[in-house]
Amino acid sequence: MVYIGAWMAVGCRAVQSAVRSGAALWGSSASANLGRASRSPILQRGPGAQWRGEGAQRILGAARGGGGGGWCQLSSARRFLSSQGQREAARLAAQAKVAARNRQVAMYMGGVTLFTISFTYLSVPLYRVFCQKTGFAGTIKKAEDVEQERARPVSGKRILTIKFNADVSDRMPWKFAPQQHEVKVLPGEAALCFFTATNRTDSPIIGVSSYNVQPEGAALYFNKIQCFCFEEQLLKAREKIDMPVFFFIDPSFLTDKAMTGVDTITLSYTFFRAG
Repeated sequence: MVYIGAWMAVGCRAVQSAVRSGAALWGSSASANLGRASRSPILQRGPGAQWRGEGAQRILGAARGGGGGGWCQLSSARRFLSSQGQREAARLAAQAKVAARNRQVAMYMGGVTLFTISFTYLSVPLYRVFCQKTGFAGTIKKAEDVEQERARPVSGKRILTIKFNADVSDRMPWKFAPQQHEVKVLPGEAALCFFTATNRTDSPIIGVSSYNVQPEGAALYFNKIQCFCFEEQLLKAREKIDMPVFFFIDPSFLTDKAMTGVDTITLSYTFFRAG
């Protein structure tokens, strides 16, 4: 019995020694794996790199002194690294998505701004063309928009009185006036009149004129052959110039029932300071 007990004690001590050796071996392997993991780019990148590195070092220290618990420590380290890698990947993906959305918004806003600027720049000439084509708002039609054969006097019909008016804006220091206050013409008859502009200052000034015809319905039949409207006029200091207007009234004016009682048409010009 004594011999049996001794042999059992020796066997237990051998088993314990083997377990300790195995634990030490696994602890060393876990330490090496955690050492490589702590140097991983995932742990070393981003604002939380220091915190993640410290967590890995704590796990590494536990694995080195864990003895038989090396398996558990290695498993914890692997879960830690896996979760951190997934979080880092999700964060980078979210940042890329936000950056792409910001680029799209910037491109959209840039396109809207460019369209607005272009539309604003073109709105005035487009409106001017529309008015000249249709006679809208009392705008005179251009001669090239009218058949030249219609510029022929219609004899035996009523005579029309064309009156002239001239104004300047508050900021325009010019004197502007028609040389004649009215002329009498037949429908289709070409007529010539003059306006005089004088720069009353000691500095050169550029002016631009606008015009309209009253009543508005008559503008559809008022056709200019030559005119200074919408063109920049430069007057030097104290300079005075004469500006002609060559026009005729379309004979179809006579067949328009809305113009039956209209025998007087007023052409008005207003000069504005450019710039």
